[in-house]
Amino acid sequence: MKFKASAIAVCTLIVSGCIAEGKVTGGGWILGSDGIRKANYGFNSSSCDGEVKGNFNYHDKAAGIKINGAVTATGQCVNSTDATDTNTNCSNTCSVGEYVVEFDYESKSQSSPGNGSGVACLTDGGNGNSADSVVVFLGSGPFAGYINSQDVSGGNIKAHNCPGTNGEAKGKGKNS
Repeated sequence: MKFKASAIAVCTLIVSGCIAEGKVTGGGWILGSDGIRKANYGFNSSSCDGEVKGNFNYHDKAAGIKINGAVTATGQCVNSTDATDTNTNCSNTCSVGEYVVEFDYESKSQSSPGNGSGVACLTDGGNGNSADSVVVFLGSGPFAGYINSQDVSGGNIKAHNCPGTNGEAKGKGKNS
């Protein structure tokens, strides 16, 4: 089953990218794949101290997609000249400054059961949701090929400091 992208181009190719440790959380809604109905999202994702943990939930009512998943890799995409420290999703899918969240999901849609994997690119644009954005790409499983890229319409994405670090999170968000 193939799904049509929602309007915004998703792929940004950079010379190289790697993941810096980080923590990002969020919940709310973006426009669904039909550009009219809501797609709800909720996640918490952390790679602080080298321990990856978190979950990712997404429900695009227009596309019939409802998934729950465990985070398998996460962090902030940063420029890197270290060719041994690259992450394919930072160099092929997400942009520098965005948080990448890779996850394995289970479909909760009765009409499309199964498991797969996906990637979300998340932008914390500061306080509130005015500059936050979400990109969801499902690369395998019952919804392989699905892409939705939208600005946050309701809710928030928040970058956090890892415990024991000083200063602001590496993104534009504040608070931990």
